[in-house]
Amino acid sequence: MKESRREIQKARRERAKKRDRVILLSLLGLLTTIVLAFIITERESFSFPKWTLPKLNWFLGGEAKESSEQQEEQVSGLYAPGQQVGLKASASQTANGKSLEAFKNRLALITKVGKEKKSGRLIYQLQFSDDQKLSQVYEEDLEVVETTFTLGQEVELLDRDGAARVTQISQEPSGFVYQILLETGEVFEELTDSQLAFVYDIPLQESYSPAENNRLIQEAIDLSQDYTFSVLRFPKGRFKIGSHTPDQEYIILRSNIELRGQETTLEVNGSARWYGLATGQTAFDGLSYFLMNGLHVEANDLEKGNQFIIMANHGHSWQIKNNRFTQVHQMSSHVFDLGGIQYATFEDNVFEGYAPELTTVTEFGDRNLHNFYAEAIQLDESSVQTGWDGGFMTAIDPNYQWSSITPIMSSHITITRNQFLPYSHEGKLIAYGATIGQHSSLVGQVSITHNTFKETLTKRFQDPKNPNWVLEPIHLNSTQNNEIRDNVFD
Repeated sequence: MKESRREIQKARRERAKKRDRVILLSLLGLLTTIVLAFIITERESFSFPKWTLPKLNWFLGGEAKESSEQQEEQVSGLYAPGQQVGLKASASQTANGKSLEAFKNRLALITKVGKEKKSGRLIYQLQFSDDQKLSQVYEEDLEVVETTFTLGQEVELLDRDGAARVTQISQEPSGFVYQILLETGEVFEELTDSQLAFVYDIPLQESYSPAENNRLIQEAIDLSQDYTFSVLRFPKGRFKIGSHTPDQEYIILRSNIELRGQETTLEVNGSARWYGLATGQTAFDGLSYFLMNGLHVEANDLEKGNQFIIMANHGHSWQIKNNRFTQVHQMSSHVFDLGGIQYATFEDNVFEGYAPELTTVTEFGDRNLHNFYAEAIQLDESSVQTGWDGGFMTAIDPNYQWSSITPIMSSHITITRNQFLPYSHEGKLIAYGATIGQHSSLVGQVSITHNTFKETLTKRFQDPKNPNWVLEPIHLNSTQNNEIRDNVFD
């Protein structure tokens, strides 16, 4: 009986061994299939490690050979990985005999540098697009090609929202043309420089001083001038800006930019003055195609407030949308001071708090009336005769007298769906709301609709029996048939 059991157990062990061998052989067959598929699809760039060559003789049905790639030695050459290059007109074929004709007039990024052991010549691996590589290109067949945008660079289409990436660049007789891939998966081809926007992430840091962040903002704005249009992205977080010597430290804005916040709060220390200077004598010679959205500009001192102002002399085509300004409207100052600006839109912005030092004041006394009605958005006239700039422009722009010799009204201004609110903290009113308009000159064509004015400071001082027009939440003089309607006053 015992002998019978041993025989049965022995037979079971033999069957188990056979089963394991079958499973092992099946797995080996599957692995072999995968390796073969990989070799076939990646035959240009794939090479076996040297230690595998003897073991592959049986697999390949003969002696395994080292590929040309395997004969390369990793070295530094005239060009480096990540550099953008093109093929010279004289280039004919790769080290392994592949024709280069189909790749001419197309740009590529270098992904690898090597050296042939036999000849000692440097050879490169190139990436022309997401799905097209080329190996073993001789160094002498390459040249650096500079373009406005490079392969792999993030860009945006000027006529639609959404990030995109440059996936292919070709050189045509008329210039370089780009293919881009949108984050939606859409592909656009045959695009020129003028159809794309440069995208730059401003490297602000929460730990940086206001002066350091001011410098980074100015550098980003200056960098943008090399492009048709630039999207300057502010990072998520809270960042200090401003200066206690704003006469010496300020920002100069440039045309053709978008300042885009991404849950960004700019904390104003002292004063932050951003200027758009006139570039000529006409209304359109100044800060133009200027977009600003998604920024929260907030005072460092929410009890006393700080100053943030964008003042521009001449310019056109502004879009100021979805921003918030908290306790940065200083007494007798403005948040936006438009000197002869044309075609500007202010939409869905929030302005909180004006002149907290006047919250407990109950009468004008001998104070300047301008202290009370200074507009959050002032639609000013550019002119050397009026002193509209409060001396700010005069102090920083050596061409101010020349560019502003002819008076120019602000015109074609749209202000819609904005809120002009008081600022409160823990149920305590800190500052009343502000006004908009113009008090010292005529205004051109304007549209002011669907805005909300709540607890406006000037309404506390308005005499119903003898009203003063400049104390109204919306006040201006114009000879145009303007659209001012559907605004809410609380």
